[in-house]
Amino acid sequence: MPRVASTVKRLVAVIALGLFGVLSPSADAHETDQYTLPLGQEFADLRVHFSRMVHDAIAAAVKTTNVEIERSLSNGRPTWDTGFYQSPGFIAGQVWREVFAAIPTNEILDAELAGDALRDRYPGLVVVYRPEQLIYDDPLLLIDITKFVRTFFRSSTVNVGGTLFGTDKFLHFFHLGKIYHAAYLDARDEGLSEAAALARAVELSAGANPFLSENGFLGTVSTGIRSNADLAADYAGLKFFRNLTEPVHIGETRLPPMLVRDGVYWQLGNRVQPGSDFFAAFITPHFNEALNPNGFLGPIGERVQAMLRVRCGDLLEWYRDAQGRVRTRAQFEALEKALSTFYGEPYGYRNDGPDTVSIATTCFESGDTGVAEAAAAALPGRWPGSDRFGRTELWWAAREGRVAVVQRLIAAVENPNAADIDG
Repeated sequence: MPRVASTVKRLVAVIALGLFGVLSPSADAHETDQYTLPLGQEFADLRVHFSRMVHDAIAAAVKTTNVEIERSLSNGRPTWDTGFYQSPGFIAGQVWREVFAAIPTNEILDAELAGDALRDRYPGLVVVYRPEQLIYDDPLLLIDITKFVRTFFRSSTVNVGGTLFGTDKFLHFFHLGKIYHAAYLDARDEGLSEAAALARAVELSAGANPFLSENGFLGTVSTGIRSNADLAADYAGLKFFRNLTEPVHIGETRLPPMLVRDGVYWQLGNRVQPGSDFFAAFITPHFNEALNPNGFLGPIGERVQAMLRVRCGDLLEWYRDAQGRVRTRAQFEALEKALSTFYGEPYGYRNDGPDTVSIATTCFESGDTGVAEAAAAALPGRWPGSDRFGRTELWWAAREGRVAVVQRLIAAVENPNAADIDG
């Protein structure tokens, strides 16, 4: 449909201009920190909260779209305009407008999350977290011109479905995701294959676009940081907007369309209901900047690594594996590799090669596949505590016959007689 294609192009231009002139850095050039976390505290799971917010936006978009569809009918029959209002591009644009009305800036979103109303719903839990000192607060970086954005445009950390990530990812997800979707539809209208259309969309943030790319204004130029997690959120946003009207896969999970047709009109599918957690399906570990580490410009990476090194003990404690055991370097490296694609789909990931700054490259001795030596230095006289069954790292090391690790832990004042759930 030529009219749809031209409308998509105009929408891309409008959103891009808005991002550059109004929302950035206010919305998208924010920095977040999943390396600095509230050890000993538990995050509230906001999967239902955010799903309700997105549900309300989709429901409002369906209502306004159906009004336009009704107006387009001629004697009860569809017209050419009816097809336009039924198109994936139009309904996606309406959803984007409703989401933007709900969370126009990162600052507004963070303020709402920190409000008493939400905290009262989750007593004793961390709803939203912003540390007093971020990993980017190295005083030696004060003379860096990109320090301004890292200092004054920050986002908090939240938990959705067990994934910790910065609230800036919502803005990437919805704003850049919408631009991706518009570019994808435009490419498909031109006859490109699905794979080629996806590649064109990804190139907007992964390539050389000065305004939208992580290599440009929204990343390296303004902050000195190229965020793989941002790129993953952009791509997940594309998945979301496609999933409004077509099925998509998140890994091995097939998600049916969120909207279905009722005659000429749209209606919400069974997944998209108040009180459900449907939105959590789009939030993945790729959004976590500690597990999916950034790339850094020049000396910024060296200074960030120095700040990261003193956090190693807490990081190993926080990011334990599913059995409650401290992860090894090999496990962190395997996780980084898994997150380098979106379940096999390229999203623009790029690391710094041998200069990559991550938990794996910072918190372990070279070649160490066991517990990090850095943790012992960071936490003198104490190794990470027990899991929910009372089983310590020493317990697991002894069970698995890791003699060298057992010796290290005992030398580090680990109690060999500590009781677990079995006594």
